[in-house]
Amino acid sequence: MSKSLLMEGEKTLLRTQSCYSLTCITWKPGFLCLTDKRLFFSQPNKTILGVNLGRIIDVTLMKGRFVLGLRKIHLCILYKGPTGEKIFQAFFAVNDPNKWKEAIAKARATYLNEEASKPMIDVFDEKNHLRVVAEMPNLKNLADVELEAINDTLAIQVDTDNWKHCEVVKLPALVKAGKFTSTYKNGVLEIRLDKIMSGLST
Repeated sequence: MSKSLLMEGEKTLLRTQSCYSLTCITWKPGFLCLTDKRLFFSQPNKTILGVNLGRIIDVTLMKGRFVLGLRKIHLCILYKGPTGEKIFQAFFAVNDPNKWKEAIAKARATYLNEEASKPMIDVFDEKNHLRVVAEMPNLKNLADVELEAINDTLAIQVDTDNWKHCEVVKLPALVKAGKFTSTYKNGVLEIRLDKIMSGLST
């Protein structure tokens, strides 16, 4: 599998040769890959189907037709479309489908827990400075946060006994490196960064 099919920072958990179908009538050969972010089916250098783990509704095993009239236990994935309005299903013929079912369920649970722990972040452009507001109810105090501002990027790293998280925020303007103030109160982290005016660096 070409590394270009993986997203940045994505980790492969399980991969195998497989066949994919929407109907259990016609099948496409290729590779099924489970990562820490999604499930996708590919052919050489091309992704045929990709589903974010958060959009998977259910994973079941189902006996159905395969090539040459053979009947086989298939992996059936029920998932939401990109907008969340429509529901789709896809079938995969794999060796040890039960192993895949369990692996997908575990990866999905981990993914949803990580997504739930991510802070809600808002960025406000206020003339000469930017104000970044992050909801972090799990944070104990400001000493547990490490901040780094470079160009148009703010990195927020939290390291406590119960929570380790790193968030990289893309800013709408260039900011002065190291020129910021931060406060934490009632579960809300607020960072004020000085903008570089007229695109001039300091």
